[in-house]
Amino acid sequence: MHGAAVPDADLARQREVVDAFLAAAREGDFAALVALLDPEPVVRVDGAARAGISVVRGAAAVAEQVLVTGGLARMGSLRW
Repeated sequence: MHGAAVPDADLARQREVVDAFLAAAREGDFAALVALLDPEPVVRVDGAARAGISVVRGAAAVAEQVLVTGGLARMGSLRW
């Protein structure tokens, strides 16, 4: 991604963050999601023919989108 920060090279830490994010999404914990996200994330969602591409900006808006759609919560668990 253009302008994206280089991810932390510590894979164990990356796993902790992803696990915490998925747990917060499953539990509907808005505050935890916001705390885990970068303050200014940008998510582009391809709604295909229905709505085209929408853009969600900011930690609170992204966290709300995660909770409203439940998309990440349905992903189940990741296998490391």
